[in-house]
Amino acid sequence: MVPGRADLLAVAAFAPRFDAPDFVVGWDVPGSVGEDGVVSIGWWEHSPAVSEWAQALYDHHIIDPECDYMGEANRELGRQAFEAPELIGTLELPALRMLMTAIARSDRFDWGSGLYEEAFEKGIAQAATRRLGELALGG
Repeated sequence: MVPGRADLLAVAAFAPRFDAPDFVVGWDVPGSVGEDGVVSIGWWEHSPAVSEWAQALYDHHIIDPECDYMGEANRELGRQAFEAPELIGTLELPALRMLMTAIARSDRFDWGSGLYEEAFEKGIAQAATRRLGELALGG
């Protein structure tokens, strides 16, 4: 399913939250040993804003389950985007969806990859979120 204008705007609405000075991507939750001796390993937890945004990518059809997000062309696009995040501002919707699908799928299925964290640290997620808004407005 191709996202409509309302879908793009719904995801783009997260941009101000990401630009806020107090925005955090997430945090490490330390492991522990309970009184009963059960060991809990630590994990990375996304902030509520990132968790809601990640779900919105699926809910609003930005994630494209039909695209070849692991293909050579998308790996090259991802490499370029992580090296030069300003590239995100030039992407059209199909390429942007493919890149966001690769990031989301990697974060979801490659436990501990930290790709969302890196995408936010490099400004890629924020730029992609803003770009969806631009595309919704005809940009």
